[in-house]
Amino acid sequence: MQNYVEEMNRRMASGEFGNPVDMFAVNAAWAEIMEKEVSGRGKKSNYHSVCSLWNDSGKVLLSGRTQEQVTIPEGVKVLVLRREPEEGTRQPNAAIVYVTYDD
Repeated sequence: MQNYVEEMNRRMASGEFGNPVDMFAVNAAWAEIMEKEVSGRGKKSNYHSVCSLWNDSGKVLLSGRTQEQVTIPEGVKVLVLRREPEEGTRQPNAAIVYVTYDD
């Protein structure tokens, strides 16, 4: 929610809604933002694996390699998921995934 507030404040400061601010235009912009937010909810989330990540030494926090070619669609959410590897194993510490939604 904070990102939306910052976006709207930036848009108002840039003069997008006129000076003085046209509250009807601001309300329409908020309605558009909320419609986009709500339209993505309630759909089944699909998590697509990109690669696993392991702790690394030096300047690199985590590293890993893809096992096959991966094409990430434009505009999708990309996540780094934390894993809890068992002590003494070579299990990954994290994984990169991207999320799509069923209609």
